[in-house]
Amino acid sequence: MWGKLSIIAYLASLTNLLMMLFHFNPFHWDYQFILYIGVFVMGLLGFIFSIISNFFDASKKGKSNKIQTFILYIGMITIFLGLFSLMQKWSFTYILFGIGLSIMIVSFFIKMEKPKGDDDILDS
Repeated sequence: MWGKLSIIAYLASLTNLLMMLFHFNPFHWDYQFILYIGVFVMGLLGFIFSIISNFFDASKKGKSNKIQTFILYIGMITIFLGLFSLMQKWSFTYILFGIGLSIMIVSFFIKMEKPKGDDDILDS
């Protein structure tokens, strides 16, 4: 369920971004409203739903390293906030990019624990 919600949030964010890029505004909303609510809030909701789906969706049970995926998503959120600060022309944009990329690099070095086999079972 959470994975589907994250895809919906990502698609809503992409739709609003395309609305801004092509100056398509059928509801006559302010472009700042589309940027803040449509692109950034829906994008962050997509990341949050992805993190939640990593821990609670039944289809992902035992298939992925949850800690590695969680740290990777935290790095992605930091880069996303860096993009937001870049559009706002704030001064700490490149610091957020650097921190986010560093977090993502660290996440790739986290190894998945191998499941322990049951030594008491004999092969037949």
